[in-house]
Amino acid sequence: MPKDLLDKLAEQNDCFISSLKEPSMIQKTLRNLFQIKFEDYSLKQWNDCLSYLFGVKPQFRTECEIWEFLKKKQK
Repeated sequence: MPKDLLDKLAEQNDCFISSLKEPSMIQKTLRNLFQIKFEDYSLKQWNDCLSYLFGVKPQFRTECEIWEFLKKKQK
């Protein structure tokens, strides 16, 4: 299995994990999330990642629910 999802995003953005949720980075982080294959990470990792980035406790059960949530965050 590849790196943890947050580690992958930090690597893609060339920053620390803590920087991913900064207002100046969040749109770039969102763009990177859309480029990641859902099946490369467990549903738990997706939920943990989105919880960390957005300060919510998502309990997504499907890939579709995750993409809908992320689309709303892009606006």
